[in-house]
Amino acid sequence: MRPALTAAILALSALPLRADVTDWKMVGTWDISHYSSSEGCLAYAEFANGTAFFIGFDLSTGDLLLDVTLMNGAWRSIVPGSDYTVQAVFGAETPWELAMIGEDFDGTPGLMMLVDATSDQAALFIEEFSKTYVMAWRYNGAPLGSFPLAGSRAAFEEVLACQRSWTVAAAPADPFAAPVTDPFR
Repeated sequence: MRPALTAAILALSALPLRADVTDWKMVGTWDISHYSSSEGCLAYAEFANGTAFFIGFDLSTGDLLLDVTLMNGAWRSIVPGSDYTVQAVFGAETPWELAMIGEDFDGTPGLMMLVDATSDQAALFIEEFSKTYVMAWRYNGAPLGSFPLAGSRAAFEEVLACQRSWTVAAAPADPFAAPVTDPFR
């Protein structure tokens, strides 16, 4: 696990949240934004076969989770709430067997995985995503697509910067003003 990545993720887990929505920055073909529904920043790219890919953070439950989402309008047979084991391969790395859940994203079917962002598994997934040039996805042997990852390292660095910005901006200016159980009130 890369020490800088681990330190950045752990630092995010200790910060308060802000639920506003905003575009952050474009990094090549990656759109980095903060999403109110997940209370986190995600990188988004759409690929030639109509597949959209998101990677970033979800803090909607109060825990810092890594959010990995694939969507494609052609995948109509995905059943929301159903479990799917999907294989992802980053370059020549060992394939991942990912437990994903079927979702309906405003009429677009997709698959989502949320894992503890402070885990070794999440750190390794981010590292492989950030250092390879292509990722390939399969379900039951059928290809879901092979996607270029040009700029993925810079994109994920911006996801971290975006998340830090949102969480730091939400910190109260007066730490004595926020607590309900403030004995000095």
